[in-house]
Amino acid sequence: MRLTGRLVAPTGASQPLDVAGPAVRLGRDPGNEVAVPAAAYPTVSGLHARIEPDPAGGFRLVHRSTSNKTLLNGTPVADAAPVRAGDAVRLGFTGPTVEVFGLEADPDPAADRTVQAGAEHLALLRGTARAERLVVGAGGVIGRERGRVQFLLDHPHVSGCTPAWASGAGRRCWPTWARPTARSSTAGG
Repeated sequence: MRLTGRLVAPTGASQPLDVAGPAVRLGRDPGNEVAVPAAAYPTVSGLHARIEPDPAGGFRLVHRSTSNKTLLNGTPVADAAPVRAGDAVRLGFTGPTVEVFGLEADPDPAADRTVQAGAEHLALLRGTARAERLVVGAGGVIGRERGRVQFLLDHPHVSGCTPAWASGAGRRCWPTWARPTARSSTAGG
């Protein structure tokens, strides 16, 4: 499995996370996928918690510490609880927080393949065909990878996932396949 996110210290300092393993272990042990310094976090256990695929589907947070709590979105976890993108996992009341941006069981190798656009789609890319705007609110991720994107566009011309950009008062953006680019507008006529 793979976890992307951010490790946030109680001081507000943060560092990006992009880790993988059969499960993602959190704690002071240097062998954990997310290892925190023992000197900085003496109340965090060696194996404080674990995020793993749930046999019923999705992912779950498993509390492992015998001396300190694991909190999911501010609520202590007694045994295990479902976890998803957007959740915050805190290691004890005074420890660091793992902000979960994405969880992925087995990456789909086909998700990164993009096929050649046909004439109709090339016209969209060049800006000579009309396309409707897609309202995305405050932004998000557009793509075709279920579970990793907020706006699913399941089409082979769409990349796996692309950050959505927003502009103007209506906070609108063009779908990735309809946004003209300098490269596509000068290539192939």
